[in-house]
Amino acid sequence: MRSIISSAWRARGAIFSIHLVMSILAVAIIGPLVGFSVQLGVSLSGKGALTDFDIAKFLFSPLGLIVLIVLAAIILTAAALELAALLIALRDGGSVAGPLARRLPALLALTAQLVVRVLLLVLPFAAIIAIIVFSHIGAYDINYYLSKMPPEFVRAILYSAPLLLIAIGLLAWSLAGWVMALPLVLSGHAAGAAIKESTQLTRSNRRKVAMGLFIWAIVTLVISALIGALMRGAIVLLMPPVTAGLGTVAIMGLVSLLIWAGANLLTGAISAGLLAAAVDNLAARLIPEWERARPAYVPGARRRMALLVGAVAVFGAVTTGWNLMRGAAPRDDVAIIAHRGAAGARPENTIAAMKEALAQGADWLEIDVQEDATGRVVVAHDSDFMKLADNPLTVWDATPEALAQIDVGSWFDPAYADERVPTLRDVLELARGKAGVVVELKYYGHDEQLAARVAQIVEETGMVEATQFMSLKPKQVADMRATRPGWPVGLLAATSIGDLSDYDADFLAVSTGAASRSFIADAQDAGKKVYVWTVNDPLDMAQMLSRGVDGLITDEPGLARDVMAELANLTTGQRLMLELAALFGMDASDKTYRDESP
Repeated sequence: MRSIISSAWRARGAIFSIHLVMSILAVAIIGPLVGFSVQLGVSLSGKGALTDFDIAKFLFSPLGLIVLIVLAAIILTAAALELAALLIALRDGGSVAGPLARRLPALLALTAQLVVRVLLLVLPFAAIIAIIVFSHIGAYDINYYLSKMPPEFVRAILYSAPLLLIAIGLLAWSLAGWVMALPLVLSGHAAGAAIKESTQLTRSNRRKVAMGLFIWAIVTLVISALIGALMRGAIVLLMPPVTAGLGTVAIMGLVSLLIWAGANLLTGAISAGLLAAAVDNLAARLIPEWERARPAYVPGARRRMALLVGAVAVFGAVTTGWNLMRGAAPRDDVAIIAHRGAAGARPENTIAAMKEALAQGADWLEIDVQEDATGRVVVAHDSDFMKLADNPLTVWDATPEALAQIDVGSWFDPAYADERVPTLRDVLELARGKAGVVVELKYYGHDEQLAARVAQIVEETGMVEATQFMSLKPKQVADMRATRPGWPVGLLAATSIGDLSDYDADFLAVSTGAASRSFIADAQDAGKKVYVWTVNDPLDMAQMLSRGVDGLITDEPGLARDVMAELANLTTGQRLMLELAALFGMDASDKTYRDESP
């Protein structure tokens, strides 16, 4: 272990430089390549984009499996290239680019073969675990299982855990046998021969190799945890509360961002360097032709590496800054959409939440609707009432009399014990003349005439001009479009792959993770508005507003209104700092929410 650490320490400059370059190249090349591969796969399926329900079907199809293999190959190739570059630096101490380029075809062949071997090992376990899990948690809504963790959910975890551990053990054992394949390829061996010879070379001490990989993983996790804890502590001390103003938050956010970025680079470099040094040390003992020497000084090598790192860093900074500047100007016409009412201050989807949202200045109320046993359209998110009231009654089996007995407010606070499940008509009448209503049509396989009934109620309450409609289920979107062709209908996407901007909808409601600047611009160029959910942190709100979204779906409509007003008074530089702070996952609020799903 001491020799490994010593070897990594001697080459620390090269290790950090290589890790930095590879990290930047991963963002510049690997990310777009992954996106292109996914888009190509979706296009070959005959659709421009796939959302939530269709993604699972696609991934389990032959074409989806091919896409998964390609993605795994891309990611593994990136990791293998970095490890190969580090091994070359440790062995030769000179130029890395030339030797790496000469062995690139063999490296690509090696990663492709390893991906196939890993998938053949992992997929059977994944299939069995999926069967176990879904056979235990299919009775109620998934939100109930995640929030309550009932016995059947715990059993599913307990039954799956041994299989998961076995799969991890077998994978670690296999990786221990393949660990010399990369040095062998760098030494001139073909990919297939390298894997076979690696297995032979490690046969007598594979247990030690596996233990070494385990120790490396533990050490990496410990170092990451320690550095992460120190950095989080520093950021907590530096970051002021949002009440200090977004300008102050922006400045300290930039300082925190630099700390965060430096810590991540340092942690990644330490992890990669230790692994490379361990593999290099083992290769020197097992592979005769592995010419291992203490890194020697090569005239101009460090200067060339410094210039390369500097050029890549400058290019990354310029392109990132340009992309951020394009959307830095805030808009003053962004819609504030109250998610299930003011769900941060009142129990979700209740009249109390709707009244509070109106009081906080929401432009729109967002609600979820389903049909009960009698065909009434009621406001409810989950398929049952387990999460809200520990009641297994499903919405489609619930009569008006049964719903009148269900307390949907006490889970939030006993003061709201009188809250009951409202109807769509109740909410529309409350909102009329005060705000619009975004109606999400839920789909749990028991839909009868939901689109038609919703349309009828909207017309009867005189809210045609103040309603919009959306659904996670493309069928519901199509049904609503067919029922009332001229009404605004949108697609709600919790997850998606492919190009949603071509989808037949008037607006797209997506998560903050999907709302990139390019996605927003493409959708708006295609004539579609973009709403983003569920945005509750001030930094996230500022980021989305700067990117040009058309609407914020939030549990905190009053806070969103305040952020909009304050953002308009910030300088461009301060807005860019906020964008960067949010981009790297920093939060200005420590409030937790029970459910931020759409």
